[in-house]
Amino acid sequence: KEEIEIAISDMELESDQVCVYSWDQITVVGEEFKKDDTTYKIVSVHSLGEKKLFGEIRGDFETFIIRYLIVGVVTIIVMLIGSQLLTQKIISHIMKPIKQLMDAASRIKEGDLTQDVVYDDTDEFQTVCVSFNQMQHHLYEEKKKNETYEKARTDMISGISHDLRTPLTSVKGYIKGIKDGIASTEEKKNQYLDIAYAKACEMDVLLQ
Repeated sequence: KEEIEIAISDMELESDQVCVYSWDQITVVGEEFKKDDTTYKIVSVHSLGEKKLFGEIRGDFETFIIRYLIVGVVTIIVMLIGSQLLTQKIISHIMKPIKQLMDAASRIKEGDLTQDVVYDDTDEFQTVCVSFNQMQHHLYEEKKKNETYEKARTDMISGISHDLRTPLTSVKGYIKGIKDGIASTEEKKNQYLDIAYAKACEMDVLLQ
């Protein structure tokens, strides 16, 4: 107020003419006139009021810049926080099926092909999990087939061994009888040899 009063007292006004002065959000309108040898000054003052920001009086431009910077900084902080939250959510969403697939791969490595990957969300990972389960089922079926084939092979070898053992034992017995002199006559020896030969032929048929 003191500054305004000093400025008004220093104003140079012209008679019968309205003068307008303006500075720092203050507008002064004044007029000077004389009456009865006395000079009068009529002054009207309009002020937008003192704008304080952070405890100090500031102009419009300075206030605009400070507020713009504050809004910009707050906006950047909010965007960074939102970006971090969104990134964590996306990473969590992606890591959930990946962890399930890794656990399933570990189970398969240990030979467990019976547990499916359970993933209920309808996105790209559901297709991956379904394909993984189909692969696991295929491996399980192949494993069962291999076990069946292995059992059949083992049974076949056992059967062949049994079928070969009987004529082989007979051949060995007749040859030993000839060596031990059980077949004392030439006719007996020929009989033993014929039987041994017949048994050897049976083994050859089995082998073929």
